[in-house]
Amino acid sequence: MNWQQYTDAIKVGLRSLSVIDGFGYQVGPDMAFQHWCTQTMGIINHRGTVYLVGNGASASMARMPMKKLPSVPPYSSGTSIPINPKS
Repeated sequence: MNWQQYTDAIKVGLRSLSVIDGFGYQVGPDMAFQHWCTQTMGIINHRGTVYLVGNGASASMARMPMKKLPSVPPYSSGTSIPINPKS
């Protein structure tokens, strides 16, 4: 596999991403990413700690200064996606 094939494979994987919310419903990647950013900023604003665990990609994000995180408007679809609905 060369570089172009590798990046094409990543693109295919990201474009076919499927996200299931805490209630078992499929939501779009844009809504899921917006919710993830909102939840992350809420944790940071309450002086909590966000731990990212995984291979190189998530480890590299963990070193990103918090002020460089993307700015995303609040989650506002009219419903809430809990982090753990069974608790």
